[in-house]
Amino acid sequence: MTSIERQITTSITSDSPYIGKRIDYVLTQLWPTYSRAMWAQALLDNQVKIDDKIAKKSDKITANCRIIAIEPTIEHQYVLFAPKTLPEVLFEDKDVIVIIKPAGLITHPTPQNSSPSVAGAFASRINDPDPQRPGIVHRLDKDTSGVMILARNQKSKKFLQQQFKDREVHKVYTSLVSGHIQPNHARLELPLGRSIRNPQKMIVTQSGKAASTEYKVVKEYTECDLLEIILYTGRTHQIRVQLAYLGHPVVGDEVYSQVANTSIPKPPRQFLHASSLTITLPSGDKQTFRAPLTQDLQNYLNQLV
Repeated sequence: MTSIERQITTSITSDSPYIGKRIDYVLTQLWPTYSRAMWAQALLDNQVKIDDKIAKKSDKITANCRIIAIEPTIEHQYVLFAPKTLPEVLFEDKDVIVIIKPAGLITHPTPQNSSPSVAGAFASRINDPDPQRPGIVHRLDKDTSGVMILARNQKSKKFLQQQFKDREVHKVYTSLVSGHIQPNHARLELPLGRSIRNPQKMIVTQSGKAASTEYKVVKEYTECDLLEIILYTGRTHQIRVQLAYLGHPVVGDEVYSQVANTSIPKPPRQFLHASSLTITLPSGDKQTFRAPLTQDLQNYLNQLV
């Protein structure tokens, strides 16, 4: 350890909830200021020990052990910027804030994008030391609008994150897709993984992670279908990738669509909207929050026949 490195330690008691958990998971729970990627790198660099042994990411925590780590270096200082107009708030209490995210707003900053974000919009009302994702428990793509829930403190954040992890959150989306999808009601089980050729894109691959989506056609237009979609998992770009794989990409999706819809009007953006979210709040109340279709998407539908 050099003079500029700082050692951080903790002891695991015999009644700790972390016993039996992997060290890479435990590190992010004990010291959430540092991202999962930073801890992964620290493990690769042999900067974490369990007792006197160098830890590997798959090592599991045992009772009465001691975790010793070199504090990761935060190479990128995230700056949280708020948009000029804050998103509409649907609900707020001491634990959560529920909003309607507008299209064009990123969920949180990244090293590649420090533009105004949802995280920046509400950082002043959230007590969370995460420098990149304060209050963020799930995300919507930049050009996707709709319901989002934010945690106002670390305890609420863990409570909500666990529900998303356990797939106990009911998420409904509205989307317009190219062509007429068949059958008109189905559940998709198409695993997703990151593209080797383009790491910014996701692909359907048998070696990927399980991804489950249910769709139902709610209205047919001349060259496209309006769908109600239930998302059972929350993989990156899940709806967009799976529907494009079936040959019915989301209308307006410039990343995954290979369909040139020259006979229908160009949409203002990708037609994807998070319509409702049903979740149990830290207070114990189970609530459903709804966001009506945004005006730009509704105006676009009004043009179609």
